[in-house]
Formats: sequence, C-alpha cells, structure tokens
Amino acid sequence: MSENKLYLIEKPSEEPTSIEDYKRQNYLLQKIPLLHLGFDGVKLGNWNESNTEHPYILAGSIVEFLGDLYEAKNDIFINEDRSTQFETRYIYFWRSNDDRGHINVALANNGVTFPSYNPSLRGFYTEGVSVLNEDTYNKFLRIHFKFVNTGDGEYLYFQYTYVSKKYWDKDDVNRIGDSGGGALKKHTKTFSVPGTFNFEFPMNAESVIFHIMSGGGGGGGFGSADNGSFATAGGTSKITLNNSDITVCDGGNAGNEGYVSPAESDGVGGVTTGKGLKYNGNNSNGYKGGSPKDVTNATGGKAGNGRKNKGSIPDAGGGGSGACAIVEVLRTELNNAKNIVVTVGVKGKASTKGHNAQVLATDGENGSVYVEWHE
Repeated sequence: MSENKLYLIEKPSEEPTSIEDYKRQNYLLQKIPLLHLGFDGVKLGNWNESNTEHPYILAGSIVEFLGDLYEAKNDIFINEDRSTQFETRYIYFWRSNDDRGHINVALANNGVTFPSYNPSLRGFYTEGVSVLNEDTYNKFLRIHFKFVNTGDGEYLYFQYTYVSKKYWDKDDVNRIGDSGGGALKKHTKTFSVPGTFNFEFPMNAESVIFHIMSGGGGGGGFGSADNGSFATAGGTSKITLNNSDITVCDGGNAGNEGYVSPAESDGVGGVTTGKGLKYNGNNSNGYKGGSPKDVTNATGGKAGNGRKNKGSIPDAGGGGSGACAIVEVLRTELNNAKNIVVTVGVKGKASTKGHNAQVLATDGENGSVYVEWHE
C-alpha cells in the first residue's frame, strides 16, 4: 500500500501545440468517464457487505477536487485512530493550500458532520473549517462504514471489523433532512425499569448498539442467627435474538453476612458472556459495595453496602457490582426477526438480618439497557 495521496492529472493547454499536450488531452479523456463508474470515480476494495476487512482505495481511482482531477497511483490503505469504538467512518480528501500537485486522504468519524451537497462544486464539501486545519475545503465520499472492536476489551484482546458498508446517492443524503447538514441522525432509547421488553429494529438503520448493565448485589447483614432475610444477588440483563441469548450480563452477587465466615469477604461482581465488548463487575471492598466499570452509556449496577456492626462483630460484606457490555447487532443478523428482546436486571435486596448495627445494609441498583442507532 502507498502513502495516502492521489496525484494531479495535468491538464493540457487550451490550445495544444505539442505532442505532450495531445497526450495529456487523450489521457484526460480516458479518465473522465471513470467519474461515473464508482463513488466519484473511486473504486474500493473490501467493500462487499459480507466483507469485514478495512476498505481501501484501489489504484486507478479518480477524484475531482475543486475542478482538478486526481488519480491513485497505487492502492491506498487509509490509516486511522482505533481508540474510538462503534463509530461511523467517512472517507474525505483535502489539499494543502500551497500544493495542487496532490490531495490527501483521511478518515473522519461520526463526530464530524457529513456535509450538504454543494451544487456549484459538484460534491459534498465542508467549507471554511478543515478537520486537519490544512485547507478551506474537505471533500467527502458518498459512503459510510462502521468500525467495531469485537474483541474482549477486558483482557486487551482486539479484533477489528468493518461493517454496515453503504453507498449514499446524493438524493439519499438530502432526504435525511436539513438538520445536521444532511448527516445521519443519532437516536437513542433507554430501558431502566426491570423487566423484559421488545425492541423493534429501526426500519432505516443498518445496525443497533446496545449498552447493557446488570443489577448490583445487595449488601450483607448481621448473620443467620437473627430473624430476617439474607441479601439477594442482582438480576441479569441480556439481549435475546431469535430465541437465543447473544449477550448475558449476570447480576452482582450478594454481600456476605457479618456473623458468618468469611465475614467481610468480597461480594463478587457479575460476569458477562456472549458477543461484544464484555466487562465483568467489580467486587466489594469490605463493607463497601462494588461500583461497575464506567465504560458504557448504561446506568445503574452499583452494589449495596454491607451492614456496619458494633463491637467485636465483623462488618458485613458489600455486594458485587453488575456486569456490563457493549454489543452491536447488524441488520444482516436478524434473519426474519423484527424484534430484539431486552431484559433489564433488578437490583439485589439488602439483608434484613441483624441488630445493634451502626449502619444498615443497603440495596443495590437496578440495571439498564441503553440503545443507540443512526438513520
């Protein structure tokens, strides 16, 4: 793969006077028809919907930029920052003010607004602001695709995939609306009440991202010798498609009782299994309930504190926090399904056992499921 540049196709003189002028004229006439054969003349490798490899620009691709034509001399693999997750990627071109000899290629994510169509420039240009502060114009291709890390982020295992590859016609972009300059609009929905719900896959979305949090465990109490109930674990949150659980976040475990060995030992955090980025819950720290990992947009999941006892009786253990995950579901995975089943885990209850306590045990928090998509 080459550097991320396309090179200027020199124009012939308006009145050719040399063999070189005629060669340039003929070469230009050969390249102009290519503008109608791809994404503004660009041909992309790894572009089939079933292909999850990084798209790249094929050698011979042609781009018109502010009236000039540029050609890819070699295949161009576009470098990117992979630290951001589950974001839409756009390909755009930019030119340095002092060098018309080439244009550069880069990737932008959905933190950048996709520009409106500029009829006078015959393309989708940003004007006046440059992503890299190198030029007053950036030209965007009429495509988007998504970058997803499907590895297990908990153990620093990364597996990069590129999905939801789509070509936009000019009319498709303009039909999206005036808001945001024609960009895809972000939509969200939150399930914060424990229970089971049907989520209908949005009609115009290519994929949906679920942020899942399970319930936190309840804090422990005095012990089995007293009346009352033991602490309970948090409930499971999960995503179910076609009657199969694709991602399951178990709730945090209940805290230990202060009068029962092992007192004050950790209440264990929940465990996540299945598809997506998976994060296990945190254990308690003595009588303090565990807090879930702050890596998703889902809320809740904190565990309850254990009971603080007087005298020589050990304090009870706090509960373990809920587990969480981020998982993308593609339209192609639905088969004939229209709904995805969302389960939100309930909070774990605190133990009611004990007497002469300084501080009572507390309940955990309910889990939640936060959903986001673009259409």
